Amino acid sequence: MANPSGKSGASVSRRLPSGDRKRGLKKHTRLVGEVVWAWSELQKAYAFAFSQTVDNEGTMIGHAIWTALNNDSAQRDILDEALYYSLKVKAAQRKRIETISFTAREGGR
Repeated sequence: MANPSGKSGASVSRRLPSGDRKRGLKKHTRLVGEVVWAWSELQKAYAFAFSQTVDNEGTMIGHAIWTALNNDSAQRDILDEALYYSLKVKAAQRKRIETISFTAREGGR
């Protein structure tokens, strides 16, 4: 008789491995967590840079535009364009931010 849920009868254990495999999994989990945290901090810095580039008068328009975008890639793209057209960012600052942005953009592909 077929399973009413439509799933096969096979199951997967949800127990964590033991011994060396458990230590390796814990290390991997910690490293993944650090990467996720670092990416989040980088995106936060980009958000601040975008907000200051677009609106440094504190009206939160830059923040509203940034948060309206649904993914990191779109946010980095709009930051690149805002920096390109901004006269508020000095050339040296623009070059540093563009270098960081390029690195993140290439790493996110």
